[in-house]
Amino acid sequence: MPLTLVETGVTYTIQKICGNEKQRHYIETLGFIEGVPVQILSRFPQYYL
Repeated sequence: MPLTLVETGVTYTIQKICGNEKQRHYIETLGFIEGVPVQILSRFPQYYL
């Protein structure tokens, strides 16, 4: 499920990171790694924290 569809304040676990190798590596350097829980804290138009 893309981050644009998740609810604020609910914890989700990253199941898969899509994209080419360069994109996946960049996302992983930001801390988004498969199996790690994430939570959207707040939303702004087109931005997520």
